[in-house]
Amino acid sequence: MFGGSFWVVCGSLGCIIASFVWSVWIYPRWKGVDWSLSRLNQFTIGVFLAAVVLFLPMSRPEGVTGGSFVDASLTLLGSIRSTMRVFMVDMGMDEIYDLLPKDAGVFSQIVPIYGAFLGVLAPALTFTNVLAAFGGITGYMILRCSCFRRLYVMSELSPQSLAMAREILQEEKVGLRPRVAFFDVFDRDEEAVYELRSEARKINALCLKMDISDFRCPKWGMPVEIFLLGENESENLAQAKVLVERFKDSHRQVSIDVYASSVYADQVLDRLDKGKPVLRSGMKKKILDTASDVLYGRKRIGEEDLFGRFMIRRIDLVDLLARRILTMNDMEDLALVHEMAKEDRQISITILGLGRYGRGLLKNAVWFYQMRGYRVRIDVVDRCQSYGDVEERLKLECPEFFTKMDHDTDGEACCHIRFHKGVDCLGQGLEDLVLGEQGPPRPKLVFVALGDDDVNIQTAMNVRRIFRRSGKDTHQPLIYTVIHDGQKVADLQAYQPGEDPRERIRFVGTLDQQYSYQALRELHGLEVRAFYHHLDWVRKEQALYEAYRRGAGTGDDAQTRLCRRFREALEQESAQTQIPIRWHIDHIFSSGTNGAEVKAAGVQAEAEKYMWSAYCRDSSIAKALHKQALERLQVAGEHHHSVCDCEACTDRRITEHMRWNAYMRSKGFRYASQKDMAIKTHYDLVPWKDLPLRERYKD
Repeated sequence: MFGGSFWVVCGSLGCIIASFVWSVWIYPRWKGVDWSLSRLNQFTIGVFLAAVVLFLPMSRPEGVTGGSFVDASLTLLGSIRSTMRVFMVDMGMDEIYDLLPKDAGVFSQIVPIYGAFLGVLAPALTFTNVLAAFGGITGYMILRCSCFRRLYVMSELSPQSLAMAREILQEEKVGLRPRVAFFDVFDRDEEAVYELRSEARKINALCLKMDISDFRCPKWGMPVEIFLLGENESENLAQAKVLVERFKDSHRQVSIDVYASSVYADQVLDRLDKGKPVLRSGMKKKILDTASDVLYGRKRIGEEDLFGRFMIRRIDLVDLLARRILTMNDMEDLALVHEMAKEDRQISITILGLGRYGRGLLKNAVWFYQMRGYRVRIDVVDRCQSYGDVEERLKLECPEFFTKMDHDTDGEACCHIRFHKGVDCLGQGLEDLVLGEQGPPRPKLVFVALGDDDVNIQTAMNVRRIFRRSGKDTHQPLIYTVIHDGQKVADLQAYQPGEDPRERIRFVGTLDQQYSYQALRELHGLEVRAFYHHLDWVRKEQALYEAYRRGAGTGDDAQTRLCRRFREALEQESAQTQIPIRWHIDHIFSSGTNGAEVKAAGVQAEAEKYMWSAYCRDSSIAKALHKQALERLQVAGEHHHSVCDCEACTDRRITEHMRWNAYMRSKGFRYASQKDMAIKTHYDLVPWKDLPLRERYKD
C-alpha cells in the first residue's frame, strides 16, 4: 500500500508542478497553439486534476461488485465529487484528512500539510475565477449605467487606441470625467497585452472581453463616440454594419469612426441604411424655422442639429497624413513653399518612395497646389526596378491623371509628373539626380516615405546634407519624413541643428499624430465648414434659377447683369440640348410647395447627400482646405461668391475650377459627355474657356 500511496502523492504533486510550469513559463512562449483559456484557468485545471489523483485511493465505495470497470468508474467519480466539494468549500479539513492516504510512510507528515494546502488553494482559485468573471460583468454594467458621462468606446486594446484614450482624458477636463472602454480584451497573449492592460488601469478605463458588435448603451444620456480602429479593416467594416443598424435611430448622440483605407470601404459605407441625418423627431420644427437663414448664410446651426444624432465617418490615415503635410499646421511652412515658388512660379515636389503614403501625397498634392499662374512639378523616385508596374497601376486607376494634365494651358488643371526608377535613395544616385544639370528642378518640398524608420531618417539627413553642400541657400527644400517611433522623433527633434526653418526635418506619422483625438476634432469641424461650402454652392445655383424665374429685370446693377447673362446661357444650352428651360427650374424647385418648405427640404436633401456620400463629403473637404490655404496666403482673397466680373473674381473662379479638375482626376474621373458617378465620368472636366456659363458662376 505504501508504494501505491507514494505514487499517488507524487502524481498529485506532479500535476500541480506541471500545470504551474506550463501556465507561467511554457504557455506564454508557445506560438503554435492559440489557447482560449487564460493562464489562471489552465493552472486551476491542473490543481483540480491533482486533487482528483490525491483522493483516488479513498474514494472507492465499499460493497460494490460488478467488475474492474464499474469499480474504476465509481472510484473516479467519487474522487471527482470529493474534489468538487473542496473547490466549493463544502468540505471541512477533518473530512479532507479522512480522505488522504493513511499509509504514506515517510510522507505521513507531508501528506496532511499537502492536503491542507489543497484545501486552501482550491477555494482560492474558485473565488479568483469567479471574481474575474464577475469583474467583466461589473465592467459592462458600469458601462451600461454611464448615462451622465461621455462614453468613448474602442473596438480593441492596442497602442493606437491607448494613445487616443490618453489624449481624450487630457482634453476632456470639464464636468464629469469621461468613461473610456476597451472591447475585445483577452488574455491569449498575456505577455504582450499585460503592459497595455496596466496602462489602461492607470487611466481607469474599462477592459471588456466581449466584442464591440455586442455593445449596447442606454437610449438617453451623454454622447457616445465609437472608434473601430482594428488592424483588420474587413472586421472594422463588419462591426460598423452591426452598430449602424443598432444606433441609426437612437435618441442618444452616437458617432462612429471607422478606420479604413481600402478602396471598397467607401462603397460599403455608402450603401448602408444610415437613417435620416436631419428633420427627424424633435428637430424638424427647429430646422424648418431656421432653414431660410441657414440656406442664405445668415445663421449657422450646430453640428448635431445639422447632421442629426447619428454620425458615421470613414477615417483614412493615409489621407490624414498627406493633408497634414500639405496644409502644414504651421502656416509658416506653407508660406515658405509659396515664397520659394514666387521666383520661378513653379511648385516642385520630390517624393522618395511610392508606397501607400507616397501615393497619398502624390494624389493630394496635385489638387492642393493648383493656383493660376503657377506650375506644379512632381518627381517620384524609387530604387525598385519593377517600379513601372506601380506606375501602370496608377495610370489605370487615374487615367487622366497623367494624360490630360501635362501641359501649361491656362484655365485647366496642370501638373508635370515624372517617375525615376532604379535610383538608390541611400547612394550616389540620389545626389546625381537632384543636383545634376539634366535632372529635375530643385524641389521646394521633399517627402521621404521608404517604409522603414531608420532608412527614412538616414535618407532625410542625406537629402539635407546634399542641399546644404550645394551652397545655394535659396534652394533649401522643406523635408518631411514618415517616422512611426515617437521616441526616435523626440530624440531627433531635441538635436536638430540650425535656426533656419528650412534646415529642420519635419517628422510625421508617429502613433500620437496618426491616432490623435485632436486631429479627429479638427476633421469634424472641417466637415461642418465644408458642408457650408457645399450648401453655398447649392444656394448659388438656386439663387440663379430663382432670379431667372422672377425675371432678369432692366436695371444695370451687378445682380441684374448676372441674371441676364445666366438667362442667355440657359437659352443657349436649351437650344443646343433640346431640353426646355422649364425642366431646369422644375429640377431645382418643386411645384406646389411654398418657399419655406422648399428651402427646408433642400437643407435636408443636401445634408443627406453630403454626409452619406463619400464623394460629396471628401470633395467639399478638399475645397475647404484649398480655400483656407489660399485665403491665408492672400493668393485669392476671401472666399465668397461674387457676381462681379473683375479680374480678381474671375481668377478665383478659374483657380477653383483648376483645383476641382485636378481633384476629380486624382479620384479616377475622366471626361465624357454624360455624368455617371458609377463609372467616374463627368462633362465638366474641360478647360475654363470650354465650361458653360451657368457652371462658371457656381465655381
